[in-house]
Amino acid sequence: MTVDDLFDSKRSAMREEFFAKLFLLGGWLGGTDTYKRTMWAAVPDIALARAGYALTMRKGLPEHGADNQLIMAGHEAMLAQWFHRPLRRSDILLAKRWYAERSAVHAFPHELWDAILAGQGDDIYLPVDIWGFPGGQTFLPTVPWLFFEGMGGAVSYVEPAMCRYFAPIIQATKARLMKLATPRDAEFGLRASPNEVSNLVLLLARYVGGRGQLTSNDTAEFLYPELFRSIGTIGHEMMSAAQSFERSLEDAEYEMMERFVTRMGQASLLCDLVDAESVGLENALRVIR
Repeated sequence: MTVDDLFDSKRSAMREEFFAKLFLLGGWLGGTDTYKRTMWAAVPDIALARAGYALTMRKGLPEHGADNQLIMAGHEAMLAQWFHRPLRRSDILLAKRWYAERSAVHAFPHELWDAILAGQGDDIYLPVDIWGFPGGQTFLPTVPWLFFEGMGGAVSYVEPAMCRYFAPIIQATKARLMKLATPRDAEFGLRASPNEVSNLVLLLARYVGGRGQLTSNDTAEFLYPELFRSIGTIGHEMMSAAQSFERSLEDAEYEMMERFVTRMGQASLLCDLVDAESVGLENALRVIR
């Protein structure tokens, strides 16, 4: 096995884990709102009837250049929440017992899930058809961009998770605005994300909307080397390491810039790392010379 084979094997396993983390905490039916099971327990005939619903965005973004257009993105991550793999019959039967007997709200739509289970084996596929715009498609507010159709209770169950599409759509749309503003920009938002999975979802949406490739998330580059490129910078910690009460920040900063470039060959400056109007830019230019 070559090194490339080892990389490919690890990458495949990590991609599987990435999408599995989005999947209903392992396939438990609780990935919806409580009222979904109370409603469809009360009116099982409606739960079994064919139905559908559409998702729309109420308004566009306020930024200059958005022109009331939005960009479709997020299919892989959002649909993985319910459709990463089939549900398991054993999980559904266990959920029925919990919600009917142990939950604070004793209710479960037995007729709905019995109908879904009927005629299937251990792997359970939801009777839901999904229609929508492909990733990268622009669309207008109030225009339906995704439609779910099938057994009424089933399409209702997945609705809360699908409402999360708003996040990658906004991220992709903002990525387009960044591309209009500058030919190259880099993403350094890993520490601002609730978790690494959320940051990866953002990066994929950002690529769809503006082909943004540069990122400080090293995992993203390994997972999708065809999409992302890591970008190395000098961080605040290194600058601060040379500071003391006996020397100026200017001297400490210059020392670390010079040491970094001497060892690494090149560097990229973060716009918030130095004061671009005074000492920071001057130090950078001194190192370049």
